[in-house]
Amino acid sequence: MSELEGMEEGRSELDELADRLKDEQRDSEVELLRQRVEVLEDQTGKDREIIRKLTQSEVEYRAVMDAAASPIVLHDLSGRFTYVNPAFTRVFGWTAEEAVGKRLDFVPPESLREAKDALNRLLAGEKVTGFETRRLTQDGQTLDVEMSAAIYHQANGEAAGSVIIYRNISERKKTERALREAEDRASAVMAASPDPIVMFDTDGRVLYTNPAFTSVFGWTQKEVQGQALDFIPQTAMDENQDAFKRMMARGSVMSFETQRLTKDNRPLHLKVTASVFKAHDGRPAGSFVILHPVGPSMARRPGA
Repeated sequence: MSELEGMEEGRSELDELADRLKDEQRDSEVELLRQRVEVLEDQTGKDREIIRKLTQSEVEYRAVMDAAASPIVLHDLSGRFTYVNPAFTRVFGWTAEEAVGKRLDFVPPESLREAKDALNRLLAGEKVTGFETRRLTQDGQTLDVEMSAAIYHQANGEAAGSVIIYRNISERKKTERALREAEDRASAVMAASPDPIVMFDTDGRVLYTNPAFTSVFGWTQKEVQGQALDFIPQTAMDENQDAFKRMMARGSVMSFETQRLTKDNRPLHLKVTASVFKAHDGRPAGSFVILHPVGPSMARRPGA
């Protein structure tokens, strides 16, 4: 073989080796690309699953909020409504189409300061629960409401807005006001009564005495409050205990004549009219007693 032929053969081997290296590099690159595609596809699958779960969670949460009996609203950080549930529409009047994307002016002027304070507490990271305030309906009614609120966050932890749950407590407030008014009227009647009146708990301790009680018997409300009043003479003890036991058992009004002692130990002949008053659960809570002096012993204490 000539030198020229040897060089040609060597060049051919080099070319073959180069081609083989190119093929191997290409195969390596293809394999690397394939692995990258697999990783990407795997990550994409995971992303899809995360998106599916998030979407499913959002649907589930929306379904829960849509079905809630209490009004629920979502606000963004600028105060615009991003969601209202059907209960909000039933109670306040605005539909989702009318409310979402807007700021509703439904805070009465007298509640603006406390609303701002509640918002500041929320933005400071506090949760607001059982906060009683007032809100306006679309047709201008003022409702007593109890609200609970919290900030919700984006995936990166930054605040995204607030969720607020309202509960319409207008009827409860109306009942509470009626009860207070009834209590005020009853207190005024008892305070103005010329006859001594005493209220006892079920253990016989004094809950209340009116001014006439102090005028006739001498003890002040402060002296007897929470005390068992020892003003039944020994001679009348048995009949009084039997009468009050029957009254508490039957829950009926009773009336009988007996005696009581004043603070300075003077016996008074009087007519007792008593009845049981009950707690909210219907159980006896105590007794209401009117003591009407009769006969010559009804004279007031000197200086009364």
